[in-house]
Amino acid sequence: MTTQKYFDSLILPTIYQAVGGGALTVPPSVGADTFAMLAAAQTLTSKLGYNGLVVTPNTGVITTGTWSGTGIVVGKGGTGVATLALNGVLFGNDANAVGVTAIGAEGQLLRAGASPFVPAWTTATFPATTTINQLLYSSAANVVGGLATGNSMVLVTGAGGIPAFSSTLPAVTLGGNMTVTGRAFVAGAGSTLINTTGSYQGLALYGSHATHGVLIRLDHTHTTPDVGNIIGGTDWYGFDGAGTPVTRRWAYFRALYANVTDGTEAVEFNWAGMAGGAFDNIAMTLSGAGVLAVDLAGSGTPAQVDLFDEYDDALMLRQGIQQNNRELLADMGVFERKDTGSGYMMKIQPMVRLLAGGIYQSRTLIDALTERLEIAERKLLALPQAEASE
Repeated sequence: MTTQKYFDSLILPTIYQAVGGGALTVPPSVGADTFAMLAAAQTLTSKLGYNGLVVTPNTGVITTGTWSGTGIVVGKGGTGVATLALNGVLFGNDANAVGVTAIGAEGQLLRAGASPFVPAWTTATFPATTTINQLLYSSAANVVGGLATGNSMVLVTGAGGIPAFSSTLPAVTLGGNMTVTGRAFVAGAGSTLINTTGSYQGLALYGSHATHGVLIRLDHTHTTPDVGNIIGGTDWYGFDGAGTPVTRRWAYFRALYANVTDGTEAVEFNWAGMAGGAFDNIAMTLSGAGVLAVDLAGSGTPAQVDLFDEYDDALMLRQGIQQNNRELLADMGVFERKDTGSGYMMKIQPMVRLLAGGIYQSRTLIDALTERLEIAERKLLALPQAEASE
């Protein structure tokens, strides 16, 4: 019998029988010399299989076989379970069998659930990709989507609370202070409205500077204005009280371009008010040079008023008074209507008193004259009685 046949018929069956119990051992029937010879000849590792067990030649790696024992516990390096859910995610469970999640749906995220915080898939789904600077929001129930981006805009909500970026700020209620640093409110072609429900309440500006108070600046930024254009102004509106209420402009104050030529620029101020049911009646104008015009007669056209600082200049006022206020002067007793024909008769004494009362700037002349009379009176009193009688 050859050595190979001896191994095949005697030694190998005996050794293979010993494998079923665990580690490979040399049975007592195989002597040490025989086993050493077996190892030297590498006969065992060159065998390709026995009873369905396939071993890779010269390595001893088992490539084919069926495990028919119980599951390997976690403590021995196993999972402790026989099967795992398709595409499930494994998670630790202390010394117990490894846990596994159910298969998730497309777009779901794995999150910790309620105590004891077992991993679970979210009900909501999320996009696989997003664009730069994109915000995520619930575009539908349990569906998270991306919001289109916008530049220099605010985030607002529309019907149903749908978010969107917009350059227009909707109606909001300020519950606190708002700080605006070097920025402007742009109303476009309309007006910026401030509404208040309080009695005689509105816009209040406070200035805390130690030197100067608040500035209200009205800028007309058009570079080629025309004469008569409004630089800025203040209009007063209100409802009339008779019949169907109608909002009307009751008065205004405006600054207008009077001359727009370089080097000779001039401004004119207009005061207008409601008069006799007619609005925008210009009651008074004032030029930048100080020329005042007043509508004394109520005709709608202001007439220039000449100011005076001498007594004799008061006579210049007579013509204007006579021309524009005859009926008023007649009621005051300064004029008297003629019994026959047309016209009026002027009473000199009432007219002088009227003019004297209007010459407010001649007060200094009157005071100076009074002072001279008092000096003369004191000098007369200082003279001896005889001299005074002479």
